[in-house]
Amino acid sequence: MPSTGSGCKDASIAARIPLPRSAERIPAALARAAKSLRKDPRRRPVPKTSKRYGVRPARHGCVFGRRRRTEHRSRVPRASSSRSSRLKRRRTIWPCDVPEGFASVSFAACFVYSPRGVEALCEASRRLCSRVKAVDREWFPRYAGLAYRTSLHDPQLKGLFALDVALVPVPGCTPSSDAPWAAGQLARALSLVGPAGRVWPGLERRFAVRKSATALSGERPTVREHFESFAVARFAAPSPRIVLVDDVITKGRTLLAAAMRLHEAFPHSDVRAFALVRTVGFRRRLERLLEPCSGVIRWVAGDAWREP
Repeated sequence: MPSTGSGCKDASIAARIPLPRSAERIPAALARAAKSLRKDPRRRPVPKTSKRYGVRPARHGCVFGRRRRTEHRSRVPRASSSRSSRLKRRRTIWPCDVPEGFASVSFAACFVYSPRGVEALCEASRRLCSRVKAVDREWFPRYAGLAYRTSLHDPQLKGLFALDVALVPVPGCTPSSDAPWAAGQLARALSLVGPAGRVWPGLERRFAVRKSATALSGERPTVREHFESFAVARFAAPSPRIVLVDDVITKGRTLLAAAMRLHEAFPHSDVRAFALVRTVGFRRRLERLLEPCSGVIRWVAGDAWREP
């Protein structure tokens, strides 16, 4: 084929144009990478980047390619199940100081409840607890009467109820309404079966909190949430002897927060607590349902600690 003059002229001009040194070194770098790949197939050939031009060969065979900027993102390690459970438990702690002069509250209970037991007596305790929660009109007065009669002779409950005692029912998880709740009905039943004291409904909820009976262990309300949701109404001052009344005690956060709020309003009063049913979650066997006990709810490491 005959060649034109312009073609020869372009070829001669292209031959005189010097190439960058980085372009001259690229084939050698690729050859070294291919040689290392033949020795170890697991190695991936990575061509060197030119220090002068800051470029390296593109993937599709062109001589120069645009350098990509890579952002170094810090990897967050995935929390294990044990660590997530610790974080859930850590959430229930109130990281602040306990109110001055108030580090614990004494409590008493009458019945026991085993949520995990498999024997017949454990099933009976679950039926008892469900009746108390549902404020069963047939069984609730019987349980309250048995608790009062037991307090007359049992040393664990002796002296808890008297005429000069103010029975303060612990509010439910929602602000007060017309619907009856278990603690309020229990306080009224105790005042009716005998000279157990007068009901003083001065403790209220300002806003709702999660229900502990249906929440997971790591999502139950903290002592701080209970404390901030409680408020003392502007009623006449109660008796110097105050007994908080609740239906079921599990860990004791609700009763401890309620006692803190009452102690803040009435610092010179004797504040105690009574729960009709005491949860014993780690016991698989029960010897009897009626098991009166007296103990204390302490402030330990930013959370409530019940003994026993």
